[in-house]
This record gives sequence, C-alpha cells and structure tokens, in this order.
Amino acid sequence: AMHPEGVHQMRVATRRLREALCVFADVLPATERDRLADDLAWLGRRLGVVRDCDVQRARLDGYARRLAREGVKLPAALETELEARRRQAQANLRRALDGPRYQRLLDDHRALRGALVNLAGGMAETTIGRAAPEHVAPALAGLIRRGNRLT
Repeated sequence: AMHPEGVHQMRVATRRLREALCVFADVLPATERDRLADDLAWLGRRLGVVRDCDVQRARLDGYARRLAREGVKLPAALETELEARRRQAQANLRRALDGPRYQRLLDDHRALRGALVNLAGGMAETTIGRAAPEHVAPALAGLIRRGNRLT
C-alpha cells in the first residue's frame, strides 16, 4: 500500500511544479512546457483520487471511533467499499508511475530544469539596476497613464 503522506507530498509537489510552469511561462520552451503541464495535470488527477480515498479513510475512522463511544458500529460495507476504491486508485496510480507517460514527464522536467539553469547562468551578470529599465519602466509608464485618467 502507498503511504498517505507520500501521496500527499507528491500531490503538493505536482501542484507546485504546475504553478512554477505558469510563473516561468515566458522563458520556457512552449511545446515542452505545455506538454509537461498537461502531464502534471494528468498525474495530479491520479494522485487526487488516491488522496481523496486516504482522507475519506481517516474521516471514516474518526466517525467510527465517535460512534463506538455511543455503542454504534458503522456498517462493515462502508469500510469494505472505501478500501476497494482505495486499492483500485492505488493500482491505477502505480500503473501510471510505471508507464511511459510518467517517464516522459520526468524527462521533460529534467529538460526544462536544464533550460532554467542555463537561463540563470546567462543572467548571472544581470543586476536589478540593469534589468529595471527594460522591465519596470514600461509597467511604471502604464501605471502613470492609468493614474492620469482617474478623476
């Protein structure tokens, strides 16, 4: 069985990577970036199904303990059904992690990470003072134009 915390951490990392692709969208090769974003969404959906089962399992355990204090036992069918869904979700995730699409995701991630490292290396001599006129001046001019239109 997959450890719930491991699934959760992988899901968080997947969401953070997707956000990083958005932040760096302008400096990453579009084809690889878009494919990686699609593959991360695909993986995130599979992780989400397992995570949802893990969360429901924890909630069910909590309900069962509270009800047991009142002398009520949850129907075994609830636990059986949830466990069956959880096993199926984990099996689907395992197949995904063993498949070619996940390998492509890892390869694309390495390639884009390399592109960012190269970009950062090329910008090593750039200072904020040198970059500001190109990046800040147009934004500031737009802000001033919009401010001047205020009444």
